[in-house]
Amino acid sequence: MAEMNIDEILAVVETWTREYIELSSKEYVNYIQIFENKGSMVGCSNPHPHGQIWALGDIPQEPSRELSSMKKYYEQHQRCLLCDYVALEKRDGARIVCENDSFVCLVPFWAVWPFETLVVSNNHLGSLVDLNPVQQKDLADALRRVACRYDNVFESSFPYSMGIHGAPCDGQPHAYDCHLHIHFYPPLLRSATIKKFLVGFEMMAEPQRDLTPEQAAERLRGCSEIHYKGISPPEMELVDFQPNLQQPTNCLKMTDIATPYAEFKTLRITSPSEHVLHVELNRPNQMNSMNPQFWQDFRDVFRRIRADTNVRAVVISGGECRMFTAGLDLKAFGPTLASGDADPARKALNFIPLVHDMQESFTAIENCLRPVIVAVHGACIGGGIDLITACDIRFASKDAFFSVKEVDIGLAADIGTLQRLPKVVGNDSWVRELAFTGRNFGAAEALQFGLVSKIVENKQDLVAEAIKTATFIAAKSPIAVVGTKQVLNYSRDHTTAEGLHYVQLWNAAMTNTQDVPIAIQANLAKKKPVFPKL
Repeated sequence: MAEMNIDEILAVVETWTREYIELSSKEYVNYIQIFENKGSMVGCSNPHPHGQIWALGDIPQEPSRELSSMKKYYEQHQRCLLCDYVALEKRDGARIVCENDSFVCLVPFWAVWPFETLVVSNNHLGSLVDLNPVQQKDLADALRRVACRYDNVFESSFPYSMGIHGAPCDGQPHAYDCHLHIHFYPPLLRSATIKKFLVGFEMMAEPQRDLTPEQAAERLRGCSEIHYKGISPPEMELVDFQPNLQQPTNCLKMTDIATPYAEFKTLRITSPSEHVLHVELNRPNQMNSMNPQFWQDFRDVFRRIRADTNVRAVVISGGECRMFTAGLDLKAFGPTLASGDADPARKALNFIPLVHDMQESFTAIENCLRPVIVAVHGACIGGGIDLITACDIRFASKDAFFSVKEVDIGLAADIGTLQRLPKVVGNDSWVRELAFTGRNFGAAEALQFGLVSKIVENKQDLVAEAIKTATFIAAKSPIAVVGTKQVLNYSRDHTTAEGLHYVQLWNAAMTNTQDVPIAIQANLAKKKPVFPKL
């Protein structure tokens, strides 16, 4: 791979993926191990690097141990072990070798072999079949860069054994106990001819490091990505990906779905994973307070999302600000709220459409048809409660606190809190206490009364958890998810009998979709379904 270009390696990645899909559809196959050996020093009988794919009825010992550890970690922390580990390594940086948008290569702190590396997906992905075309190309790029650095360490063809670990295909749920990663085990120690041997104490007791992981990473970082034979890295140019013929041919071609949302002044919008938008409040110097431009931007964004067939789930967060939001921008709206000398009747006539438009900004969340997850950190004041009660799922960090603050500026909350909060928490007495007093309440109390469904340690982990949940939802049938939100919203505002009648009519139309056979076929084949865009 060190002397191949990215398109040539991409063809290998695509072949791995096709073989994985085909083999995983066989009932007797529960795990697929893909690996490549390079060099006689690791036992290759062929002089050239070559790979193998083994389809197994049982999960082998090494991946089984990894899966067990990751499952245990998730049960204890409700987070992915490798997601957390990669975040810690990036924060420290000493063991990072190289990275691109989708993958990071690092020397793990537990490494046994002198130049052992681990290539890990930045996003939470289970296996090769979860890679979109851009991520496939990024994987090819990461593999080439690692292999080229290896060859440049001693300016020789660097031997290694490389293997891919990912989700089993045993029909069991593996959403959080696996994370796509690749092990490189190279045996070379001090030169192109000196090999490390696991003998003596290392065989009888435990492995010993000949150089620290930090030293190994520094050595590899210092190696050029231009091969010592003079082979330069090619430019990264996207090529069309040919999907498996059994998958829908009108699936989303991977582009940055956030591009059409670049012009909004008070919001920052990105796409952290496939079919997911991340909407960040973006007035950090004003504590994310809500000025007239914000209300217009927010309304326009969610109306656009409703019409965007590429978007399947949305995350809202406070962005770079130290809090989620301070609520209404009183400086901007002060003149409107002040009594002044205007004729009361005329002032009232002007006030009504203003409030109506602001109400529509958050009602657009309910009407966008996509699940919306809000991640609240720090203060969430006044209009922040209006915003989050219109969302479908609410997570909070431990430092989050909330307040229905309007009573303290002489107003009754009028953008949605008094209508939605009682339905969200189902405790009229508690809602009235908050609305009458305007007091602060913390994340633990919000969880106790059902305003939020999860508390996360800090802001970084909070946003990661929200994006992970949105990504998980986005992989489901978009028709089914849209229908579920629509029926839940209708049933909330109507009697049980009316809700039951509504879902009869809804499903009478919406079951006539290709998503149903796609989902059934994928379940029977024990593979991840791929659905067309909306």
